[in-house]
Order: sequence, then structure tokens, then C-alpha cells
Amino acid sequence: MNLTDELQQLADLHAGGSLSASEFAAAKARLLSRTPGGYSTSPGGVAVGSSYQLQLLHQDALIAQLDREWALERDQYMVGSNRGHGRSLPNEGVMIAAGIFITIFGAIWTLVMLIVFFPFGLFGIGFTGLAIWQTVVICKQARAYPIALARYEARRAELLRRADLPNPDALQPELRVRV
Repeated sequence: MNLTDELQQLADLHAGGSLSASEFAAAKARLLSRTPGGYSTSPGGVAVGSSYQLQLLHQDALIAQLDREWALERDQYMVGSNRGHGRSLPNEGVMIAAGIFITIFGAIWTLVMLIVFFPFGLFGIGFTGLAIWQTVVICKQARAYPIALARYEARRAELLRRADLPNPDALQPELRVRV
């Protein structure tokens, strides 16, 4: 593979969203600064073929993309604080306790208001129903988060231990040169 083909492959990865602009620039600089024999020196003094470097760069880009996707997905599980100053992961136990408290308060409010002023009693029914619904929704989020986290961690671990990328020291003799 010549330099033009490798640069085109990098451009395709960048255009496809696998590489960010900074990752693309760094990979392009690495390709353009390689040694005259078509190899770039690794930290151990072993010259590694640029197609191998592209594979490693692609692997890094896949991991970075997975991390960005997880950050977006994780945000969907977050709930707002009581004053809107921050967001946190829901805690099922806390939500159940809060739901029970609000439901009891709503039931008492409803009973009192149905006796005192009927229209406010209807408001109490709506308030109680909304509290129960919100508790159920947030508890579902709290249960789904560990499953999604485990799925993300398994996928990331799979990408990190991918067997199709050889160790530079284990490269075939034609792909490594001592410099």
C-alpha cells in the first residue's frame, strides 16, 4: 500500500466519522513523517508498517466512538436534582421511598380536599397519579442503567482485546525492521 492509498484510507475513516479532526491530523502527520523505508519507528525501536498503524488508529477510533456513544446514552439515564443544579444517576431505593411518601401525601391531600373543596380533591388525584407514574419511570431507569453499563463495558473490553491486531513484536519479519 503506498502513501497515497494510506492517506485516502485515513480520509475515508475521517469522512465516515470514525476519526475526529484531531485524530485524522495526528495520523496524517505520522504517515508523512515515517522513515524512508516505509516504516515508522515504535518506542521499542522496531519499525512498524503504516498499515499496522492504520489498524491501531482505527481501533483507537472505534474505542473513542464507543466512549462518545456511551456518554450520550448515559445522559439518558440521568435525572435532575431538586434545584436543577446537576444531574445524577437515579437510585431505585431513594425513588421508591420518595414515591411512597409523595403518594401518601397525595392520598391525604385528596381525602381532605374532597371533603373541604371538591375541585382541589381532583387535583390531588392527578398529583398522586403523576407521582406514582414518575416513580415507576425513574425506577425503570435505575434498573436499566447497570445493564447498559455492563453492555458498554463488555463491548469496550472486546475492542481492547481484539485478537486481529498483532503485537508489533510479533509481526511477520517482512513487516518489521530494526532501525
